[in-house]
Amino acid sequence: KIYSELEKGLRDAGSKSGVAVAMDPRDGRVLSLVSLPSYNNNAFAKGLNSEEYELFFQTKKEPLLNRVVSGRFAPGSTIKPLVALAALEEGVISSVKKINAPGFITIQNPYNPEVVYTFRDWRNHGWVSMREAIAHSSDIYFYTIGGGFYDVKGLGINKLAEYFSKFKLDSALGIDLNGEAAGFVPSPEWKEQYRNEGWYQGDTFNVSIGQGDLLVTPLWLTDFIAAVGNGRAMFKPFIVSKILAPDGNTVKVFQPEKLADLNFSPENLKVVREGMKLAA
Repeated sequence: KIYSELEKGLRDAGSKSGVAVAMDPRDGRVLSLVSLPSYNNNAFAKGLNSEEYELFFQTKKEPLLNRVVSGRFAPGSTIKPLVALAALEEGVISSVKKINAPGFITIQNPYNPEVVYTFRDWRNHGWVSMREAIAHSSDIYFYTIGGGFYDVKGLGINKLAEYFSKFKLDSALGIDLNGEAAGFVPSPEWKEQYRNEGWYQGDTFNVSIGQGDLLVTPLWLTDFIAAVGNGRAMFKPFIVSKILAPDGNTVKVFQPEKLADLNFSPENLKVVREGMKLAA
């Protein structure tokens, strides 16, 4: 069902690739994992013809790439629940404090005040609290709590990176499939080394809304949101629940394995979950 719905959704949207993952938030059990475009395994059993070889290995469609576990993408606004939880836990902002979120904000270049950078939102949200900012996906609110603006200091890139790493964003989760990639958390040191550039407030703004150089796998994102759902922990994702002998006897049962405790305060989790529910 999920496969067919994803196919239809991509066709309606005019898109060529996409993923869908369903996970039981109670234990990390993967109920469905779909990566499109896909391929027919039987083609390899009978031997590839030239057309199939070209499709599998020489086109940009990359049907052999399992985008769920091996694809790395900018998470966009889906990262906001984690940024919100970090900001609440660190006392950067209270859940009821309202931030003015017009259509854009501007900051000056720290070395040349005549150069002004504009950071835009997708619309003018007006004054929003955290619940409203999550529900309506206010970029300016998250620029503010992530990188600092107005009278809010912001988390800063180091604290953001600390929370991302704590919840395994930059680690492979250990699913029982080959080829799992880890996400990527940019840092001032990385940018200096590989781009020969300093880290700016705008870089932190971008990371705070899941843009810039921040990358995640769809599997990680599903696992973290499942943890917000269960309110307790991230679990190691797994597909095989047990192994049976030919006679039907159980050889091995795989038990749920915790990867990280979601040790946020219950009140902070409640705020973020309510904001997410309001987005529905």
